[in-house]
Amino acid sequence: MPTNTLPPPTLDQVVPDPDGRGSVPQVIDTPQLGVNEKKKRVASALLTQAGNLVEFWSEMGEQGVDAGFARDCLARWLKDLPGDAWDTRLGDPDTV
Repeated sequence: MPTNTLPPPTLDQVVPDPDGRGSVPQVIDTPQLGVNEKKKRVASALLTQAGNLVEFWSEMGEQGVDAGFARDCLARWLKDLPGDAWDTRLGDPDTV
C-alpha cells in the first residue's frame, strides 16, 4: 500500500471541468492562513453573530434587558477585535 496517497479532495477543492462535462476533483493549492488572518476571521464571525443577537433580541435576548442596552454592551466589549468586519447593527464603533 502506498504511503504517499493524498486524501480525497474536499468540496472546496472540486472545480468545474473546463469542457463542461461535469466536475473534476482537482487539488487546489490553497495557502495556509496565518494566525492574524485566522483571528480576523473568528472576529468577523463573532461580530456577525453579535449583530444577529441584537437584531433578534426580542426573540433571543434576556427579558428585562432592552435591545439598546444589549447593543451598547456588545459594541463596547467587541470594538477592539481585530479586523475590519464591524457589523453596523452594533452601532458606530467610534461612539461606544
